[in-house]
Amino acid sequence: MCHQKYILAPLLIILLTNHVQCGLQRVKRIVRGSAVESEEKLSSAVSLQYLNSTKQLEHFCGGTYVGRGWILTASHCLTLIDYEKHELYAEIGRKDLYNNPEKLVKLEDFYIIQFDTITYANDIAMIRLPEDHRELPSNVILPQSTVPISEHSNCSIFGYGSERFLQDIVASFREAPIHILPAEECEEALVPYAPDYSSGMFCAGGGLEDACQGDSGSGLICEGNTLVGIVSYGSSCGIPGLPGVYTDVQHHLQWINQVVAQPYEM
Repeated sequence: MCHQKYILAPLLIILLTNHVQCGLQRVKRIVRGSAVESEEKLSSAVSLQYLNSTKQLEHFCGGTYVGRGWILTASHCLTLIDYEKHELYAEIGRKDLYNNPEKLVKLEDFYIIQFDTITYANDIAMIRLPEDHRELPSNVILPQSTVPISEHSNCSIFGYGSERFLQDIVASFREAPIHILPAEECEEALVPYAPDYSSGMFCAGGGLEDACQGDSGSGLICEGNTLVGIVSYGSSCGIPGLPGVYTDVQHHLQWINQVVAQPYEM
């Protein structure tokens, strides 16, 4: 039986009427994780929030602050919430959300690569902070080598999202260890919905640790504090045998460097 495809954005369920198809629910989705206490790790934590109809701020996606005033997140986070029609804010470096509204940064400078809403290829976006915030420190770096994606080790996922499928976000920054899968294992687990590794996507996890709703756009960080991946989509949360899908940051480095080279508008 064919069902309409739903994308479960954090706190919102959005029916994609223009792209109805059978198959895997694409759920952007830390399950079985632990709270992050390290100030160093917290320096890269980003909660993206929007002003809702009742004028309350709500977390809708994560991101990773990589220094020099730049946040990396998933493209679907911005396109599904229609970022041009909402006031968007970032809360950076916070262990728990909503406690310090004076720490919020209003966002107005967005860069989105051409994103495929069917395959989720190029699910990456960048946000530039106002110039007076560009000196904020971060412990995370971008990948510099051409190490094959499946050879990265000591990886963890981070985020403020739910601990269980379809539950509210925890609003506390958490992490969980995760391993990256070779392409053939990913294909076997997710066929026929496996991502194309050659288009800059990969699988990770498939055990009890996983990302969940509210973790979309958050980082998968490996040895050397290197931002290797960005949470993109998956099916449910923490189901053994079902890995999550991530955007490969290394694959998009040329575009990232072009964006970073853009001058601030006067």
